[in-house]
Amino acid sequence: MKLADQWRVAVVFPRQSSANNANSCFNWFEPADTRRGSGEALSVKQMADRTKADLGSSSAYVTGLSAGGAMTAVLLAAYPDVFAGGGIVAGLPYGCATSTAFSWMNPGTDLPPPPPAQWGDKVGAAADHSGAHPLVSIWHGTADTTVAPRNATGLVEQWTDVAGTDQTPDVTDTVAGQRHRVYGGKVEY
Repeated sequence: MKLADQWRVAVVFPRQSSANNANSCFNWFEPADTRRGSGEALSVKQMADRTKADLGSSSAYVTGLSAGGAMTAVLLAAYPDVFAGGGIVAGLPYGCATSTAFSWMNPGTDLPPPPPAQWGDKVGAAADHSGAHPLVSIWHGTADTTVAPRNATGLVEQWTDVAGTDQTPDVTDTVAGQRHRVYGGKVEY
């Protein structure tokens, strides 16, 4: 909260309960919780709307880790008109699972991944939206044993397709000792 106070930004911390998910994680894989206008995604969107209205703000950003990262992808897909951007940390591509999450989390499924256009089509079908899509920042470590790092590749493919750019980075550099890539100025990994 110290940084929020310093930079004068409002922060909302949605929380899951074990009554909704035994692991107290977001249900990023349940269709009823990931569709526009329903479930957990709608609840978080309403929190953002309320905070923006209370503060007279016009923009909101979303971020989350693991199940929260996967829910970030859900929110960016379902509500591109609400969120200007988001940071997906150790998350998964939007729409990769519709009932069981574990095979997608790790090892990242045994099936061959769909091509980027099919990943992007899942986002396109999430909301009736013709404007610009949110900026996306993807963060994933290489030693994650809960959410396989190959999910980051699916995220890059999904969001670069949505942004209308290819999977060849325009910028490749190092930030804090880690590889950093930027695609079309809209997606970074």
